[in-house]
This record gives sequence, structure tokens and C-alpha cells, in this order.
Amino acid sequence: MAYGNSFADMHQDICGHLKVALNGLVTGTWFATGDEHNMSDSAFADLKTRRITATREAEELIAQALKRLDQVNPDHASNGSKG
Repeated sequence: MAYGNSFADMHQDICGHLKVALNGLVTGTWFATGDEHNMSDSAFADLKTRRITATREAEELIAQALKRLDQVNPDHASNGSKG
């Protein structure tokens, strides 16, 4: 068991890291290269659709991680939920 900061402090720190991670995932997903200028309209539309899907999946992963973190919050221990 780790000792030190309160759960609230740790929770805030982890949330910050997850938001940075999400930003990195989205930035990486939407990173543009010069190759996009050479794509056909249909290929670019497909790429855009895949980027939107990847962004939504990244957001869902972060939401799931935050939900799991809340499940181990000792302040919520009396609610009967288990991870």
C-alpha cells in the first residue's frame, strides 16, 4: 500500500495525466502530413472518418479509466460498488 498524498490529491494528479494523455492521443490522431495533399477526396474522407472514430475511442478509454479510478475512491466505499 502506498502512503503519502490523500486520495483526492492523487485523483487530481491522475486526472491531469489522463487529460494530457488524451490530448496526446487526439493530437497524434489528427497529425497532418504532406501526404494528405496527394490523397483523393474519397481517401481523405475515409481518413477523416477513421480519425473521428479514433478520437471517440480515445475519449471513451479515458472516461473508462476515470470511472475505474472513482470505483476505488475510499470516500465512495460505502456505496457498495466494486470494480
